[in-house]
Parts: sequence; C-alpha cells; structure tokens
Amino acid sequence: MADFFDMALLEITNVTKDFGGLEALSNVSMQINDGDIISLIGPNGAGKTTLFNCITGTMPPTSGSIKFLGTQLIGLPPHEVARQGIARTFQHIRLFNRMTVMDNVMVGNDHTGRTGIPVGADQTCPGTPGADRCFAPPPLRYD
Repeated sequence: MADFFDMALLEITNVTKDFGGLEALSNVSMQINDGDIISLIGPNGAGKTTLFNCITGTMPPTSGSIKFLGTQLIGLPPHEVARQGIARTFQHIRLFNRMTVMDNVMVGNDHTGRTGIPVGADQTCPGTPGADRCFAPPPLRYD
C-alpha cells in the first residue's frame, strides 16, 4: 500500500462519458497533488462541466476511475462525495447582496451546516486588509 503522503489528492483515470452517440469526455486522465493549482479551460461544449459532474457524483461516467485520497468516488451519491471532502458551487449571477464576498463564497462550502461559521463576530484577521471576520476552514478528512 502506498504511503498516504505520496497519494494523489484527486486521481482521474480514463474517464469517459457518453450521451447516446455523443462522447462528451474521452479517456480523460489527470492527477492533482497537494499544493497543485489547476485550471480546467476550454470552449463551450468541451466537457468541463461534465467532468465536474462526474467528479461530484451528480452524473456517473460511462467508464473510468475517479479517486479522492485513494477512495473510489464512482458510484457514490453526491452527498457521500461531499462527505469525502469534494463539493462544488454553481455559477450564479445573483449574489446575496447583504453578505460579504467571503460570506457568498462560503455559502458553497456550507453543505453540512458546520462550515463557514465565523470564528468570532468581532475578531479580525491580522494581515488581511479589509477582512472583517476570520473564518474557520473546514477540516480535511483523511479517514
């Protein structure tokens, strides 16, 4: 068994998604390691959203493997994928007008009701210009 710290955070291997006669994803493979910053770019219809849907469990791939911290995600319902530590937000053009930018971003991370809660209502974030509150990051699960 590989050492935990040598394991990829997210490993996508030969993921294919067919919609009848249309192949939206064809043998997509990538590995994301701790500290990586990845961009997924492409024109409309290139399969970006389809890949995110496959990763998050909202749409099963036709074939392939998607592992997060060594755990196979394919076949898990979206709420179980979220419990593993993978969640997504959707592109909305309407924000919550009375909330800060940080609060709007944290809405997408509040799938359990335990995240995005201010550490202290009057606590400021040292060294962060303009930050009105500090937020406790969600804990990573490694079990």
